[in-house]
Amino acid sequence: MFLALWLVLERTLPAGVESSFLILRAANYLPQALGAVLFLCLVLRYVEVRGITGVNLKPVLWCYGVYVWHEFVLQWLLRNTEIGMVLGSVTLPLTLFVIATGVSVGLTVLMLKTRFGRFLIG
Repeated sequence: MFLALWLVLERTLPAGVESSFLILRAANYLPQALGAVLFLCLVLRYVEVRGITGVNLKPVLWCYGVYVWHEFVLQWLLRNTEIGMVLGSVTLPLTLFVIATGVSVGLTVLMLKTRFGRFLIG
């Protein structure tokens, strides 16, 4: 496969561009591609064995609400609190992720309890 790719690239690339560089660069994405395929297989296997129920679908319904709220929560945390100065560079992203996700899920659940919220994000 790599030989065929190399032959195609040798004939189509402009002069001065090395095909081996492009092949090595593409090979760097191989672990990510394999991880994505394995994750898809895992999800499909889970759905096959357990099926899709209301409990499984509830977090899926929250995703758009979390998407809507998380940026506002992050901006508020960073601008109105001293969290950036108190925590180090290692713990800050994890702490922000946990707080923003928790608050966003809470706001989404509250918003889905209203008619307008169900219309907007549900």
